Amino acid sequence: MSTRGKQSGEGPVTVDLSKAKTMEPLPTPGPYLVILTKMAPGTSGSGGRKVDIETQVVEPETPGIKGRKFFESINLDNEYTLGRLQSILRVLGVSDDDLKSSEFALKGEDFIGKSFTIFAGMRSDPNFGDRNTIARVGDEAAYRAAVEAASAAAPV
Repeated sequence: MSTRGKQSGEGPVTVDLSKAKTMEPLPTPGPYLVILTKMAPGTSGSGGRKVDIETQVVEPETPGIKGRKFFESINLDNEYTLGRLQSILRVLGVSDDDLKSSEFALKGEDFIGKSFTIFAGMRSDPNFGDRNTIARVGDEAAYRAAVEAASAAAPV
C-alpha cells in the first residue's frame, strides 16, 4: 500500500485505496486444518493483557481457501476467554497438568508451525459485515475424521 503526505500525525495521510481487497468469510463450520503462524502477547485497548493468535489454512487445498487466515485475540484476564486459550493449547500438545497451572509460562514461539483443526463460526457486524471466528478446535486427527465423515455422508 502506498502512502504519501506527512506521516508524523500532522495533517492528512494519503492512502491508495484502489488496491484494497475484501474477502468473503469461509464456509462454516469447516473443518480447516491450520498451522499456527503467530502467538504473541499484547495489551488490549483497555490496558488488559491479551494474546494475539494467527493461523493459516493448509487444508482443504481448495483455491481461495488454502492460505486464508484466522485471527483471534484472547483476553488473558477473563476466565472464559482463558478457557478458549486452554482449548487451543490442549490441541497443540500442552499437558493437562500444565493447563491447570496458576503460573503457566506461555512462550508462543514454542507453538509456531504446529497444526490443529479449526471449526469456524460466523460473527456479523453492522459496520464491517460477516467475519469468521474460531468456534471450536481439535487436534489434527479431528480434521481427518470430519473429512472422512463428510465423504461417507455425501450422496453417491
